[in-house]
Amino acid sequence: MRGVLLVNLGTPTAPTSTSVKFFLKEFLSDPYVIPNTLPFKKIIFDYLILPWRAKKSALLYQKIWTSQGSPLLHFTQEQAERLQTLFCENNITVSFAMRYGTPSIESRLAEFKKLNIKEIFILPLYPQYSFSTTLSVHDFLQTYKPHFLFHFIDCFYKHPDYIHALATHVKTYWEIHGRGNKILFSFHGLPFASIAQGDPYSEQCHTTSTLLAEKLNLTAEDYITVFQSRFGFQKWLEPSCMNTLLLLAKQNFKRIDVFCPGFVTDCLETLEEIAIRNKKRFFAAGGKSFHYIPSLNAAPSFIHALKNIIFNTTQ
Repeated sequence: MRGVLLVNLGTPTAPTSTSVKFFLKEFLSDPYVIPNTLPFKKIIFDYLILPWRAKKSALLYQKIWTSQGSPLLHFTQEQAERLQTLFCENNITVSFAMRYGTPSIESRLAEFKKLNIKEIFILPLYPQYSFSTTLSVHDFLQTYKPHFLFHFIDCFYKHPDYIHALATHVKTYWEIHGRGNKILFSFHGLPFASIAQGDPYSEQCHTTSTLLAEKLNLTAEDYITVFQSRFGFQKWLEPSCMNTLLLLAKQNFKRIDVFCPGFVTDCLETLEEIAIRNKKRFFAAGGKSFHYIPSLNAAPSFIHALKNIIFNTTQ
């Protein structure tokens, strides 16, 4: 038997300050997220940033929490379950884990070991490769290499089936809700310093946007690639999603659509930052109509894309 492990970033177990603080401490302690070269990193985070950010983030998580719990956890689990049904005849066991929080990668590997599964295909649910996400997962797994045979899928930012899934998803939304005057393809931001060190993330984001635009028959005037979720004081990738929305509102665009191709599951960054906070500021700046197009989540086209991405690797 062989295994497939989908790896997402992670989520708190509850929308409380205590739970969020526990999650953020693990997340922000990762040197791939914030380098250990930061002077007095531990003191600054433990006594200044974590207490403040945990309280603030808990309030934001409360806005998106559902009866099923964390949207990111729920949708990632659903992706794994639906993918398992497509692999049922291939003698492949599918599971999922979080890089930070639960279920942990370590716990899932222990489950595979109990099933005597030693060959595992690792698929981080980050379509675009980045040191801060993909490389972090890759590095974490090094400890377990003596016990397993890992096949690591680095990225799928231009895989035809992924692009097809994105386009199908957007087209389906437009068929139901109509189409805006312009669509923003919003990706998680990254400090320019990371790009300067050779991180291919920005280039891959723009490639995804270009391929998706071609699939949707969009002209250069129909879409803008933007970046979101900036934190800290460094210079980040531009243009920012928020600033672009404010500019478009002032230019009297009647309707703007926002889609996040790099987020394959809805989460805090899509449901709160884009669908609530950015929407509110867009309206406050004079915007008239704002549509957030949900993430792929467990869309059938995306589950089939995941199967093909993995299946190509298993051959």
